[in-house]
Amino acid sequence: MLDDAKARLTTLDAQIMLTQRTVKAQEYNAQSVAAAVERARALVKQTTSSRTRLEPLVPQGLPRRKISTRREPRKRPPAPSCRRRCCRRNRPPPPSPA
Repeated sequence: MLDDAKARLTTLDAQIMLTQRTVKAQEYNAQSVAAAVERARALVKQTTSSRTRLEPLVPQGLPRRKISTRREPRKRPPAPSCRRRCCRRNRPPPPSPA
């Protein structure tokens, strides 16, 4: 009977530790999400501020596309015809072993 109680106690201790780890992980996840929300709010505030400052310039000739909050994707240079690493870096190929 004492051995059964000790075994149950050991099992309960393990379950408590596992639950504590789960709770800690959830706390860290909540903190991470809260930080992401704060970053998003700061971005909205910055974008709104920029737009508010730039809107009056439209009648003065500033194109509306300059005010757009969307960003165009950057254009990449065309891929080289050779796929070897040395050519991608515009370096001469290494000397071949003799």
